[in-house]
Amino acid sequence: MACQLLDNLFAWGLKNESKKPTVQLGLITHTFRVGPTGKPPVQVLHGSGFGELFYSPSHIAKIEGIVLHMPASFGGVFKYSTEQSHVPPENVSVQISAPSFFFAGHYGVQFHPQPGPINGNFVPTCLPVSELGGLAGALMGVASGLIVTMQLSDAATGA
Repeated sequence: MACQLLDNLFAWGLKNESKKPTVQLGLITHTFRVGPTGKPPVQVLHGSGFGELFYSPSHIAKIEGIVLHMPASFGGVFKYSTEQSHVPPENVSVQISAPSFFFAGHYGVQFHPQPGPINGNFVPTCLPVSELGGLAGALMGVASGLIVTMQLSDAATGA
C-alpha cells in the first residue's frame, strides 16, 4: 500500500542527509473497553508520548558473516505515559523503516522488542497527505494489542 507521507519523509531525509535531519513524533494509543450490554465496545485512551526521530541512511551491515542491506530509517526514543498509571513516563524506542524485504517491500514501524508498554511491529496505514512534499500527517497500526496513531510534525529540522 502506498504511503505518500512516508514517501515525502524519506525523500526529504535523503535530500537533507548531510544536515542530520530529525522529525517530531507524537503518539497516542487506544484500547477497547467492553460497552454496556448489547452495545459495541468503547474505544478509550491508553496512553500518549512524544519524541524526536533521527534519520539513518541505508547501509550495508555484516552480521555474523551475513551481508545485509539495511534500509534507511527514522528512529529514536520517546517518553510514553499511560493514562491510568501514576508512574513516571517510560522510554520507548521506535523505528520507521523504508521499504525492504523485512516488511515485504512496505514501510515498517518497529517498537523495541524488550518488555514495555508498547512492543512489536506493523506495516502502517497512512492517512492521505499532499504529494507536494508535506511532512505533517498520521500513521496508524496495531502493536501490543493497542491501536497506535503516530503524528509526524511539519516542524522538522535539517532542511
